[in-house]
Amino acid sequence: MASRPRPRSIIYLEPGFPGQYRHLIQYFAEQGGTRQIFVHDAAQPVTEQLPGVETLAYRIAPNTSGCHPYATDLDAAIRRAGAVSEIALNLKASGFVPEVVCAHGGFGEGLFIKRVFPDTRLVVFMEYYYGTSGLIGADPEYAPDARSQREAAQIRNALAWLTHEIADVRITPTPWQRDLYPADIRRTLRVIHDGIDTDWYAPDPAASFVLPDGEVLQVGEPVITFVARSLEPLRGVHIVLRALPSVLRAHPRARVVVVGCSQALYGPSNTGRESHFAALWRALQVHAEACRIHHLPWLDRRDLRALYRISAAHVYASLPFVLSWSPLEAMACGALMVASDTAPVRDVMTHGQTALLFRSGDSADLAATLIRALSEPSVLKPIRIAAREHVRRHFDLRRRCLPTLVEAMLG
Repeated sequence: MASRPRPRSIIYLEPGFPGQYRHLIQYFAEQGGTRQIFVHDAAQPVTEQLPGVETLAYRIAPNTSGCHPYATDLDAAIRRAGAVSEIALNLKASGFVPEVVCAHGGFGEGLFIKRVFPDTRLVVFMEYYYGTSGLIGADPEYAPDARSQREAAQIRNALAWLTHEIADVRITPTPWQRDLYPADIRRTLRVIHDGIDTDWYAPDPAASFVLPDGEVLQVGEPVITFVARSLEPLRGVHIVLRALPSVLRAHPRARVVVVGCSQALYGPSNTGRESHFAALWRALQVHAEACRIHHLPWLDRRDLRALYRISAAHVYASLPFVLSWSPLEAMACGALMVASDTAPVRDVMTHGQTALLFRSGDSADLAATLIRALSEPSVLKPIRIAAREHVRRHFDLRRRCLPTLVEAMLG
């Protein structure tokens, strides 16, 4: 990317490092001349180092006074904002005043930042407006249409309005996410995707992936992959696991690699002692084919890339919710996408052209689609090629998304 004007100082606010700011941090570090500070929740320790950025941690005390269950997230956001405000005041006392603050609109850290730095440009990432996406009621088993869910969503959206009021720049990744918001917010949003590094996420015919037991999976083998940071019903894990036995019976050589943590992050947790995933995984073990399904914890970026590269069919089964990075990364690596036919998916994939779509929530249709994917690799190869080209053309990090984002940040 060509050299552009850059701020002398930036603060990033998000609970976990580096959040969605990895590429911005790396870009400004390469450019030089910008002091970057990342402020994160101490409950989420920094587990990797990126050159050119300092990290500071805030701590929020647990809420011991209690609040209405609908207001739990809003209460946590306010307490985060107060903790971040204390760090900001200390930075200001030391002589540091950022030109730009980047904050995620869903966590609340930036709510009070303008009171400390009134002239700083506040760039807010507006990711999701609750209650308007079709998620509530999308799955009768795990996402029923309940009055309490709609009331809680209404209260949770108060944070979106508070964030909208103080922001100078408001960014959302996709048109579908923009259209979830009411008109007064929607008209102020700029659609700029985080971007996929298509030079790094690229096919490799010599790629391989080593399972924990030492088995090596290679390009061209019938390997199904499913990746979600949290293996929870909101991301369709129940739909996937229930589809797999019949697929594996139809393809005796096939293997499945499931990647992610077992605890819920976005949707409700199981009311029992075990997680939703643990209960579903236990139920799966009655099938003889379960021995060919491998569950791995969350992987680093290099291992994920290797997995995408050897995948014969990469499944994305999420209910209507924020689109993950993983399907676009997999497409860039040349994987054949098998994805649920939902509005956020249709934003980036077209059935028969860049992906195979199955009826959302339908395990039988997913199974039939996977059986086809493993049976016709040569016939479906043009879809894989077109998918990578689509990501390169519309979501390329360095040539499209990052320049646009930097321009929006600086005004």
